Amino acid sequence: MSEPVRSVAQTEARPTNARLTSVTTAVPSRSRSRSIWLWQLSLAGGVVTIMIIGAVLMPSMFASPFFVTGILSIFAITVATLSLPWHRLPLLAVVVIPLADAMAIGVVVFDNDSRFAYLWVFPIAWVATHFSLRWLLATLGMITVFMAIDATLENAPPTSVQRIVVITISLGFLGLATFNGAQHARALRRLLRRHSARLQTTLDRAHRQAHRTTQMFNSLDVGIARIDGSGEIVKANDAFIELYALDRNDLNLPARSIEYYTERGRPLPAHDQPRTRAARGDLLDDEQVWLYDPDGTWHIISVSTRPLPASPGRSSTLLLVQDVSEIHRAEVERRAILAAVSHELRNPLQVVLGHTEILLERDDLAPRVRAQIANIDAAGERMLRMVGENLADARASTHASVEKTQVDVRRVLEASIESFLPAMKPAGMTLELNLVEDMDCLGDAFRLRQVFDNVLNNAVKYTRADGKVTISSRSGAEQLSIRFADSGIGMEADEVPHIFDQYFRGHAARESGATGTGIGMGIVREIVEDHGGTVTVTSEPGIGTTVTVTLARRTANQEE
Repeated sequence: MSEPVRSVAQTEARPTNARLTSVTTAVPSRSRSRSIWLWQLSLAGGVVTIMIIGAVLMPSMFASPFFVTGILSIFAITVATLSLPWHRLPLLAVVVIPLADAMAIGVVVFDNDSRFAYLWVFPIAWVATHFSLRWLLATLGMITVFMAIDATLENAPPTSVQRIVVITISLGFLGLATFNGAQHARALRRLLRRHSARLQTTLDRAHRQAHRTTQMFNSLDVGIARIDGSGEIVKANDAFIELYALDRNDLNLPARSIEYYTERGRPLPAHDQPRTRAARGDLLDDEQVWLYDPDGTWHIISVSTRPLPASPGRSSTLLLVQDVSEIHRAEVERRAILAAVSHELRNPLQVVLGHTEILLERDDLAPRVRAQIANIDAAGERMLRMVGENLADARASTHASVEKTQVDVRRVLEASIESFLPAMKPAGMTLELNLVEDMDCLGDAFRLRQVFDNVLNNAVKYTRADGKVTISSRSGAEQLSIRFADSGIGMEADEVPHIFDQYFRGHAARESGATGTGIGMGIVREIVEDHGGTVTVTSEPGIGTTVTVTLARRTANQEE
C-alpha cells in the first residue's frame, strides 16, 4: 500500500511539519488518494460485515440510536473520503480522517457495552502506520476518554475500569508495534531506493568505462594481452602485436620476435616464456626479458601478469609487457657517469680531509678556529661517505641501507644547525630554537643529518637578509615532530605538491639566482619514509615555507 504520509523523524529538516507528518512529495497524487481510500474502505467494509452479522444474530443492536448514528457517521466519512480532492487539500486534512473515524467508533461503542471497541484497531493502525508518535498517543488518549465518559454516564461497575485498561493497553501495543514496523519498512524502502540508484549509477558508469577502455586499449604504449588457461591469446592491443611481430589475423601463430634470457644469450625455452607462464597463472612483477625483433633490434621488456576474474568455464590472465630499452640504456649511461663523478670527487675530498687532519694536529689553534676546522672535517667526511655509498650506487643516496640505532635527534639537529650558523650570521638572519629535551628515537644518525642539512640548506638559501628561521620540536609517545619555518621567498600553491619531484625547482627559486639541483627534498622524503615517518610542506609566496618532519618514535626494544 502506498504511504500517503511519513513520520516526523523523516522530516526533521522541515521545522514547519513538526506537529504533523507531511505527505511524501515523491508519491504521486493518485497514489496518495488511493492509499487514503483503501484505509477508509477497509473500515467501512468491516462495519458492513458487522451490520450483516448483527442483522441476523442481534437485530436488537439497531435499536440503539448511538449505534445507528456512529454507523451512519462512518459511512458519511467514507463518502467524503472518496469524493474529496486530496491532492488539493492541506496536509492537516489527512490526519482528520482517522481521528473522525475514532470519534464515530466512540459513538458506536457508547451505550453498547464496549462490544465494538475493537473497531478502533482501524484508525489506530492508520495513524500508527503513517503519522508520528504524538498523533498515535493523542488518538489513544481520545479513545480512552470516550470509554471513560461512557463508563461514567452509565454508572458502570468497577470491573469496567479493568476493561478500559485492557482495551487501551491492547490498542497501545498494537499501535506501537505497527508504528515500529512502519518505521522499519520506510527505512528499508529508503535504503533499497538508495541502493537501487547507486547500482544504476554504477552500472551506467561501468558501461561508460567499458566503452572508454575499448577506445583506450589500442592507444596504450604498453603491450597488453589476455591469455587463457591453454596459452592462447584471446585479445591483444596494437603495442603487444607490434612488439612481438604477431599476425593480426591470427594472434596465436608463432611470434616473429624471439625472447632471450640476456642480450645475445640463450633463447627462453617454451616453459619459461611469459605467455606460457601467464597461462599457468604465474604472478610476474616487472621481470625483464630480452627480445630480438625481425628487424635485428634488441629490446629489453618488463613483463608483469595480473589474474583476471574467471569467466564460466574459462580462466585467463592479463599479460603486460613494456619496452624499457631506452630506460635501461639511460640507466647504464647514468651509472657510468656517476661512477666517474664519484671517482673524480673522491680525490679532492681526500685532499681536503688530509689538510684538515694536519691542521687539527696543530697546538697553536684558537678554540674557535679548531671548532671551525672540525666542522669542515666532519662535513668532508659526510660528503665522502655519501659519494662512496650513493653516487656510485646511482640511486641518489635514498635507497642505501638504513642502520638503525638509538639516536639523540636533538644532538644531530644541533650539529646541523651549528654548521649553518656561519652562513646565517653574515646575512643578518635570526635563528629561533624551541626544542624539547627528549628527542630520542630509533634511526640512522647519518641519514637524519642528511635530512636536516637539506631542509636547513633550503631555508638559509631562500631566506632574504635579515630574515628569520624558526626550528621547533614536539615529542609524543608515538611520534617526534620537528618543524622548520622560514621567512623566505616561498612557493606558489600549485608548486608545493611537486616539491618532492626529482629536479623540480619553483619559479621563485629559479628567479632568485640561488644554485640548486632540485633533488634535496626528494632525498629528504625517502629517508624519512625509510624511518617510518612523513614530511609535509606548506608555503606562501613572499611569506615563507614550513617543512614538518615527523618521525616514528621507536626504541630498540620496540623494534625487536
